[in-house]
Amino acid sequence: MKNYFFKVSLVLILFLSLSAGCLQARINILDTWHPGQDSAIKEVNSYQLIASFRTGEYFSELPFHFSYVISQKAEAGGYWGVKTVKGKIGLNDLKLGVKYQFLDGSGDKPAVISEIAISLPTGDHKRALGTGGVGLQLHWALEKEISSLIGYFGLGFETTSENPDKLKLGNVFYYHIGTSFPYQKNYRVHTEIKGYNHADNELNGTNLSDSYQEVYFAPGINYKWVKNRIVSVALLFGLTKQANDLGFLISCNY
Repeated sequence: MKNYFFKVSLVLILFLSLSAGCLQARINILDTWHPGQDSAIKEVNSYQLIASFRTGEYFSELPFHFSYVISQKAEAGGYWGVKTVKGKIGLNDLKLGVKYQFLDGSGDKPAVISEIAISLPTGDHKRALGTGGVGLQLHWALEKEISSLIGYFGLGFETTSENPDKLKLGNVFYYHIGTSFPYQKNYRVHTEIKGYNHADNELNGTNLSDSYQEVYFAPGINYKWVKNRIVSVALLFGLTKQANDLGFLISCNY
């Protein structure tokens, strides 16, 4: 099932990337595996769609990320798709989010953004396709360009309500820090550390004492395939016992 899902996903992403032009704005909080950080806000009323495929040790996912620029400082969007976990396939949880730009990075100042998102329990939690609860995510990030090198850093927090089985997933504190630089004409290379600290889950109000930490070394690359079509690829190498041994993401904006 997983190999079949992988092949179908790649064919779909390649087809879409050949059929339309792309922009380079996105809401970072909706997919934290994506390489790099996007602190920009594009033209008002512009929009984009990102098709992605990502896979880890126990799951594969084909999400679509839509965003629309609602003002000179704000962008709104959503994230939804299909997920498979240990042979079980279905919709994942729907995420809706907003990015607001406080500083655009002009002059000597860094770019500073804040993001907020909610997740709705559209995935079947009994089949591990969703959480079963309503989630809230908060994210703050900054980046600074010095010559051709860009450095960036972000902090995030996620909390989820109790699901119908009386299970409340532990809050998650996450972060990323990285740099990017151009390579040849059509490439931009990223090196990042991504971390996710999961607090204890609770069942019927009882603490399960099962907190864990995921940390990844996450190199990635953006490739300008043809005019206005950019393909992004990332590898996530697990550095802690509870992390996926290897994660993989490929996406295209269109």
